[in-house]
Amino acid sequence: MRKKIDDEKIKEVLRTIIETGCTIRESTDKYNESKKKEEQIIHDTLYKYIERKLKKTDKELYQKYREVMETNKKERHIRGGEAKRKKEEIKNNK
Repeated sequence: MRKKIDDEKIKEVLRTIIETGCTIRESTDKYNESKKKEEQIIHDTLYKYIERKLKKTDKELYQKYREVMETNKKERHIRGGEAKRKKEEIKNNK
């Protein structure tokens, strides 16, 4: 059975994305830290909500979200390289 997610919870996570410039995964991880399991938001669910519903209901918030996501998409290769470098450092220090 699908779990219905409160629109205000979704918008709270979206505001975090817009304010901090973080990714969907980072924002849901941060949001979920302080929540019970049944209150947590899965990043796939958030993405589907944004693309299917928010796009139609709150165009201004959606546009701000898209701007952040475009920036993140352009920087993705840099974050991936940094993560690999850190992983190698840890591996070499053992």
